[in-house]
Amino acid sequence: MVITTLMDLWDEKKRALRALDYFKFLDNDQIVDACKVGTIKQYDPLETIYHEDKGTLTNVHFVLSGECLLLQCLNMTFTLKNGKKIFHLTDASEGGISFMNTMKVSSNSTPNQLTGQCALNKNSLSSGIEEKKTNNSLKSVAKQNESHLIDVGKLTFGAIFGLGENMQHRVIMARTRVQCLLLPRFFLLEKKQNPGNIWQRRLFYLDFTIPSRESLFSHFLKCRNWKKFKYDIIQKGLSSSVNFISRYDDIPIICRIVEANEYNTTRQN
Repeated sequence: MVITTLMDLWDEKKRALRALDYFKFLDNDQIVDACKVGTIKQYDPLETIYHEDKGTLTNVHFVLSGECLLLQCLNMTFTLKNGKKIFHLTDASEGGISFMNTMKVSSNSTPNQLTGQCALNKNSLSSGIEEKKTNNSLKSVAKQNESHLIDVGKLTFGAIFGLGENMQHRVIMARTRVQCLLLPRFFLLEKKQNPGNIWQRRLFYLDFTIPSRESLFSHFLKCRNWKKFKYDIIQKGLSSSVNFISRYDDIPIICRIVEANEYNTTRQN
């Protein structure tokens, strides 16, 4: 029974390697080595798959089935000016809400494709109010911290992560049941498994494709402005319709409905 199970696991790794186009160039010896160091792992929905880069010891993930979410946490501050929130993106190195605590917020939003577009912000958290004294006066200004989880995109079959891309305040979670092939990064970066620096080129592509914190913050502000504009337009239309009082004479004759008793009374007269 043990031998059968080990053989099944070995064959499963081989099938996973052959199913991915990235490994078409591997010979039999390389496939054997990859099966020795690689593992296949399953993740339950909403389970955290990857959030920290450990250098060459990091396992590179190849998605075999299921759907993953790439989430970005944006820590920002805002002040109130004339009743309007003025947001500023905090520096990535500055402290704020613990990122992993923020990740405990569940999300049900539908993700976008990984094309540089971000979805509407998910649940936001407030970390309290800090008081700062200005240099020119003793007047304190209320500065409030706020964090938003931005749904950057989804990863499906054939997606790669863990090559060394920027993961600052980012996390990859399973949206559905996910199965991944895990291979050590140091194994892929060996000269034999890295002809033409293919993995460095893949890394360059990932960093170019995934939007930065700054671009996500800019899109967040545009979404807020559009939401406010849409709300104002709707409210303006509703207020104008309330002031308009229709009369009976405004209804076209062809559209008027005459009840049966009124019709009979008219005929008797």
